[in-house]
Amino acid sequence: MSKKKLAFIIGVAVIVVIIIAAFSVLYLPTMLPRATTLSVSPSTFTVYSTESIALVASVTSDGITLTGSNIVWKADTGIFDKNVGSSVIYKAPEVSTETKVTITVEFPGEGPYQPSKVTVTGTILPKPATSTVLTIVPSTFEITSGEQISLRAEITPKDAPIDIVKWSLEGPGTLSSTSGPTTTYTSPTVEVETTVKIVAEFPGTKEYGKSMAEVVGKILPKGVAVRKATTLTVTPSTFTVTASGEVTLTAELKDVDGNVLTGKTVNWVLEGPGSLSSTIGLTVTYKAPPEVKEETVIKIKAEFSGDKDCLPASAEVVGKITTMPSIAEYAYQMEFEKIIFKNVKIEGSISMLGVKATKISGETAEIKNLLLKPMGLKSEDSTFQKFEIYTIDLTGQSPELGEKLQITGEQQISLTKDTLTIEGGQAKIIYIVADAVKLNKPELVGKHVGGDEPYIPVIVTAHSVVLKEGYFLEGPKTYEELVNKVNKLTAGKVEATDFTFTYPEKYSLDRSSNEFSYTGVWKLSSSKLTGQKILIYLIYFEAKYGGITVRGTGEDTASQIIPHGFNSGYESPPLPDAGTHAVYFSADSLDLEKLVLQITP
Repeated sequence: MSKKKLAFIIGVAVIVVIIIAAFSVLYLPTMLPRATTLSVSPSTFTVYSTESIALVASVTSDGITLTGSNIVWKADTGIFDKNVGSSVIYKAPEVSTETKVTITVEFPGEGPYQPSKVTVTGTILPKPATSTVLTIVPSTFEITSGEQISLRAEITPKDAPIDIVKWSLEGPGTLSSTSGPTTTYTSPTVEVETTVKIVAEFPGTKEYGKSMAEVVGKILPKGVAVRKATTLTVTPSTFTVTASGEVTLTAELKDVDGNVLTGKTVNWVLEGPGSLSSTIGLTVTYKAPPEVKEETVIKIKAEFSGDKDCLPASAEVVGKITTMPSIAEYAYQMEFEKIIFKNVKIEGSISMLGVKATKISGETAEIKNLLLKPMGLKSEDSTFQKFEIYTIDLTGQSPELGEKLQITGEQQISLTKDTLTIEGGQAKIIYIVADAVKLNKPELVGKHVGGDEPYIPVIVTAHSVVLKEGYFLEGPKTYEELVNKVNKLTAGKVEATDFTFTYPEKYSLDRSSNEFSYTGVWKLSSSKLTGQKILIYLIYFEAKYGGITVRGTGEDTASQIIPHGFNSGYESPPLPDAGTHAVYFSADSLDLEKLVLQITP
């Protein structure tokens, strides 16, 4: 080999080495180990025995948050809902004394990112005793010299041990007993008006807190007119509601002999969040606030101020506002063959209705072969416009991403795509809103449960309905095992405002009295619905005709109970407050505006 050729080869080799070195310098930072910082919020906490708390971890490196990291959680006492993830729910054990817990959180490392570790300390306190409210009946009294009156202690909660109540007297006279739920006061002989105070005390137990009540009575000389003692009771005496929940309270005023007193004024006072429908009257409705972050106790006091014949009386109701049961328990199960999202954004984790959720929003979502359980809604082709979908779990294959998606509500994610397709997917949905929705070939089928009323129907209601292009309500007809027990409604077109599908968790119907009851959980609402070629098999219907409400069941002959032959025609008049209970519903298409899909447990 010539020297010139050797020199050329060496020169090329040097150049290659220099180039490789240059690129190595460029890529070196991505190959070198990188330190990480693991932080947990809250870093310290205090909970009561058996209570739970959410803990959220974050891994950063050089100011960049590493989403989707596999963070491992361990505790020396108590349990987690899961042991791997960026957020967990820690449940404290049952303790009788103050207990410390140490939680170790570890990022095991991934690629160039080095492991990191942090510890969180918590304090677990014994669960406090349940608060009690003690009252004395009657709450005040007047008796003449030498007479007796019986007193009774009442406690809330009712299962607190009332037998351990202690009685004491301040003033002249005697008590027949100083312990137990009742006692009798005997007054002395007096020449002038004399006041006494009787105190009842509940000493408390490990489970129930202390409470006390007192009654002030007057002893009047013989011959002086006395006012009757009264008792005021409120039903229910205790209650539990969730956010926005309502409860009706009814007061009853009686004299000491048990006679109901009418024409008396009862006033109401609320202590705590929420509102009362009125502050005066025998019946009021309490409405809880729309949101509560933790369990809250409220008190409502009913008061009769007394008059010339009767003594004052009062009663106190203790209510509890609880947080909503986990929405995840009632999540819709959505199945689909394919979804094509346009201008979509997926983000999470987001707190929604008390659970962590992933928010999917975009311009349009075209869904092929939609099935929504447990409502039983099917649609061959569906289009959602300007939508927001909140899901706690989403799985499916994405051709654009070339991988199977599996997104949970607890997962940190931020993804924006012009087009995103998900095939063969499932999702657990807790909430959907959309400006407009079109369902092609929709179908709703009531759930078969057997018994006298073998199907749980879909409750269909609307503020106003117009049936067009030919309609006919006929019956009795037969639908599967409901032989001559359904009416059949067909219409070329239907237009409805403030329309709702409600799928109950429980349902009952008394066909003889047209009375029904249900507990609504799953609800689809729309400000306006337009449907083409409607077919409904219904077991109950109601509507107003000329201000007259008409009700019937599937066993009724529609033409005989609907006035003026309105059971059929080309176009119906607007039917206000119309509703049906449908065991089967189908249409060629449904167009819905301002759709809301929600859960109302």
